[in-house]
Amino acid sequence: MHHQSSSRHTVPHFPGMGLAAGGLSLLLTAGCNGGGGITFDPSVLTVALADPTGDFHTPPGGAPPGGVVPFGPSDLTSIELGADTDYLYVRLTMAGALPSQAVPLAGDQVRGITANVVFDTDQNPNTGRPAEAGAEAHAVYSLRLLPARVSDAYWFAGATGIGDPEDQRYSAHGSGPLIGGGPGSAQVVTRFPLGGLGLVPGTLMNVVAWVGAAGQQWDHLSFDEFGPAATTL
Repeated sequence: MHHQSSSRHTVPHFPGMGLAAGGLSLLLTAGCNGGGGITFDPSVLTVALADPTGDFHTPPGGAPPGGVVPFGPSDLTSIELGADTDYLYVRLTMAGALPSQAVPLAGDQVRGITANVVFDTDQNPNTGRPAEAGAEAHAVYSLRLLPARVSDAYWFAGATGIGDPEDQRYSAHGSGPLIGGGPGSAQVVTRFPLGGLGLVPGTLMNVVAWVGAAGQQWDHLSFDEFGPAATTL
């Protein structure tokens, strides 16, 4: 396997949390129930950021010699954000539906997809975690397809400035939950605690996102990234 280099494209890994590389799924309608019986109202999503279709990017390290391979489920097309008094909501849309099992791609096999959204709350890429675009907070959706399918969401906050070991990069972390989405759809909706992330609605911040599909041979088999874009929640 050709492993990725240390860059913004890695995410910290804590025991019990999944880690793959790029992804997304499900369209929710107003008033429907998501994962865990959570009611989600799409009107809470007040920020919409568009990303062009087909603008794949080859990151440093971990990609095939000819560059990353186009793959709809790792082609980010929009990021929607919103907040209520307690939670951040993230809806991501892809150019293709998430697979439900490992799929062949360009002589490799997709073993997982992750989607990452990071928040540079002071708009300074040199503070927080510089290797992740200056992130003070980091939200993740992960889909592992091998050896068994696991779909989950989790978050990190309080960048420590430590690069390695990876479980010391952030001082706080927790699980999502995933409230909508999954294999078979081109969207995913996740919810994260505002207090845990340290995000304050109304604060101008930079948002950066990236999605990648990891193969058996190449960690960055397919890859797309977005931003930075300045916005408030």
